[in-house]
Amino acid sequence: MADPFIGEIRAFAFSFAPRGWSQCDGQVMSIAQNPALFSIIGTTYGGDGRTTLGIPNLKDRTILHGGFSTGPGLSPHILGQFGGQNSVTLTDSELPAHTHTISGYQPPGYEDTPSPSLVVAQQAVALEFINDTSKRGSMGTMSNQALKYYGANSDHENRQPAITVNYCICWDGAYPSRN
Repeated sequence: MADPFIGEIRAFAFSFAPRGWSQCDGQVMSIAQNPALFSIIGTTYGGDGRTTLGIPNLKDRTILHGGFSTGPGLSPHILGQFGGQNSVTLTDSELPAHTHTISGYQPPGYEDTPSPSLVVAQQAVALEFINDTSKRGSMGTMSNQALKYYGANSDHENRQPAITVNYCICWDGAYPSRN
């Protein structure tokens, strides 16, 4: 492994920070004990800039490249900027307008509103008729009341598939030169 630079962040496959590194968990560190690291990252990730500096918090986060230029449909991301949400609530106004029609078949002799004791038997016979093309009759449009809105303005998971690794930042290594 090459000698690390102060301020370098690496992903590790083990659960602890090696000697000279700290986990990227948002902790606040003393500037007096880490002057070289402070001279590199300043208060980009937190701290008051007088006595403390902040370490990046990469728990539950996706890492993005920091940059001021944009590509088609992309926004610029400033170094240290937080963004995104762990869950999102979609409202009806955020969903595209769409309609559905559903069709069903009721075999001859079935009641329009069967009693609960007949429902299971009717469903089994209806499936038999639908699956057997020789017994299929004409399909009719069902009532719109058979469709229900989904979601009810509740949160849903909004994270991409992921695997957990341990990100750490180096505070004891080579000081990076600018050229």
